[in-house]
Formats: sequence, C-alpha cells, structure tokens
Amino acid sequence: MKTTKPISTISYNTRDFLTFTLDGLVGAHKIAFYAFIRHLAEGDEKKDHYHLYIEPNGKIDTMDLQDMLKEIDPAQPDKPLKCVDWRSSKWEDWYFYGIHDPDYLKTKFETRKMQYSDDEIITGDLDELYVRIERARHSDIIKLSKINKYLEMGVSVNQMAFQGMILPAQSFAYRNYVDMYQRGRYESQKVECEVKEVFPELKKEDKEPAKRKIICNVCGKEDTPDKFNIYCGVGSENSGICAECCRSSLPKQEVFMFDLDDK
Repeated sequence: MKTTKPISTISYNTRDFLTFTLDGLVGAHKIAFYAFIRHLAEGDEKKDHYHLYIEPNGKIDTMDLQDMLKEIDPAQPDKPLKCVDWRSSKWEDWYFYGIHDPDYLKTKFETRKMQYSDDEIITGDLDELYVRIERARHSDIIKLSKINKYLEMGVSVNQMAFQGMILPAQSFAYRNYVDMYQRGRYESQKVECEVKEVFPELKKEDKEPAKRKIICNVCGKEDTPDKFNIYCGVGSENSGICAECCRSSLPKQEVFMFDLDDK
C-alpha cells in the first residue's frame, strides 16, 4: 500500500541490520522517525521478533520498504529475513502494546506474560522518543486506568469533576461509566467469572462457608436458619423449638418469637 500515515510491522531482521537501514532512510528523508522493540515468542508465536514503527516523510510504498528491509540469512540464503504484516498504526497504540502495558492490553481483551521497559525501545533519535513517550502517557488511552484507580481509592465522579479532571461535555458519559463500573464490581463479587485469561483478577476461588445448623429440642428437626428462621425463645443459639412445635406441641407454654437473622 502507499501511504503518508504511520505504519507498523513485525520484523524478523537482526538489530544491526534494522538500525543501519532505517538510519539510512532517515538520512535520505524517506522516513521521519522509527522505533522498534524486541519481543520474545509467547503462546502461538513461533519465534522472537521485533515490532517496528515508522513515520514516513511523505508518501511511501510498503512494497518498496519490504524490499529495502530484506536481509540475507547466512543459514538460509534462499529465505531472507524480512518484515510481515504491514498496517496503519498510531504511536500511542504501538507504544503501549510494545511495552505490553497491562492496562492497555485489557482494553484489547488481551494478556501477555512478558512486560518490557522504555529502555528496550531502539531508535535513532532518543530525544524524540522520550517526548513521544511522555505524550503517550498523557493520552486518553491510559486515562481510563487512572480513573479506575481513583474509583478503587474511593474518589467519586463528583470529586473528579470538582478537581477539574472531567470536562462538562464528558460528565454524562463518565457518570454512566462509573455506574457500570460499580455494578460490574458488585457482580464480580457475587458471580464466579469465567473469563480467566482476559481478567484473571475477577476469578473467585473462595468457597461458600458452611451454613449453621439449628436443632429443634422437641422434634429433633435439623435445618439451616435461612430456611427455618423463626424459633421459640427456648434453648441456645444452636438449638430451640421450631415454630411448628410452638404452635402444636406447646400450646399453653408462654413463648416469644424472634428472628435469628436479627441476632
């Protein structure tokens, strides 16, 4: 494809070859900026690779780039090392995926075992890289995770608005989001979540505690308080006289009723 927009790809080249070739393209004013980072193979990935980001300095043909980035492999001269899967990209998306930021990956319903640091990103212009990283960390992509952290700390959406963190045009959207967030947190505490790979922290391993048993002193009937919760005031916390026996077997006995759930 021909494009003037940022693009990204997966590269199986060597680091030295990529650096030499991309620096040459910057010097020739073919591209304005590049960055790449090495990822170890995970899951269904077959081998280690680089994630490469490029910003053209004008219209560029990805097929021309493909040819420029073909590298002879001494082990297999007939199968050169190359790039695959060229696609349009955005710096913020490339950066957060490149370091495997866990909050960003959640928004894509993904998880990764490995995490990477800013120091592992390779580029020909470190000053430009640091400016772009700082800009990415103040983008809307990461703002959602910050809001979630504030909510967990007990900060309300009203307090966020008071502090100027929420613009008036965003108020209704944020209030709806906070309502869904609170409902989701409540539901996750009640229902065991099956989405184990995307949101493993939602999985509940705690088992339901054993329910207390109540024994009737007259008929010997045993059951849980949630099913037979009305008893005569005779006996102890774990025994008493059930409501049926109070009505039939002890009609003349002065009794009073109480709800064990109120204790």
